[in-house]
Amino acid sequence: MAGKRPFGPGTRLSEKIGHLRRFRKQKARRDKAAAAVDNRARHGRSKAEKARDKAETTRDQKAHEGRLLTSETDPEPPESS
Repeated sequence: MAGKRPFGPGTRLSEKIGHLRRFRKQKARRDKAAAAVDNRARHGRSKAEKARDKAETTRDQKAHEGRLLTSETDPEPPESS
């Protein structure tokens, strides 16, 4: 093999730094792409999907509140004298 070894004794420090910078940038790009996928899943929904999810959440909350023994909005029961 006539070429230089990538990180052997015959390489210069500037070559190593260049490689590290490239790997750091590649990692940053991968991290940014993963965050973009997550954001698209969370925020990239249509208006109809958002309305459906909001209606479902509201329906679930009302069903849950209907099962409570005392509601937070009910007045306190009268005290016995």
